[in-house]
Amino acid sequence: PNLIEVEAVFGKEQFLSSVQAMPVPFTRFLAGPADFTPMLLGSQPAYEIANPINMPGPIITYAERSDTRAKSPFASLLRAIPSMWDETIVLPQSQLGTTVATARRKGQDWFVGIMNTVVTQNWTLPLTFLNSNTTYQAQIIRENSSNLEHTNVTRDSVLFVTITNTGGSGFVARFFQEPPFTVSPSQLLT
Repeated sequence: PNLIEVEAVFGKEQFLSSVQAMPVPFTRFLAGPADFTPMLLGSQPAYEIANPINMPGPIITYAERSDTRAKSPFASLLRAIPSMWDETIVLPQSQLGTTVATARRKGQDWFVGIMNTVVTQNWTLPLTFLNSNTTYQAQIIRENSSNLEHTNVTRDSVLFVTITNTGGSGFVARFFQEPPFTVSPSQLLT
């Protein structure tokens, strides 16, 4: 009951290339949670932010400095990434050694993390894992994003994803519902 992680991954502290890191979610993480020390923001933020989505554990030690994460244009999405998940779906875009694509749910929020290497990919990504009759707000980070993209989606929506073969490219999306705004009678001014 006291086991938190099974440490056996040379993660970002060993500066794995994307080719070396790509099999890890489908091989090493089958043995249990680990700390991959993910995410060094820089020229490939979508790939880097997809790392903690695809390589979860109860304790995640981010490789990037906390002040850099806080100043990032992606900070609101970064803060929302949980360390553990309620549901995981391996998406059909996944190819061992080339592409890791998962949809993960925590509570009512969904995240998609795609990590890709060596092969240019163009996909249509159906959002059929989302609840029906519900509109979600979406925050999206594409391969060359410098800011969060915002849109609304439903279960019937399809996202178009293009990822090039730059050796560590990716895509990240967060789907969430804002809690309804309510005011109790005691909060109203009289």
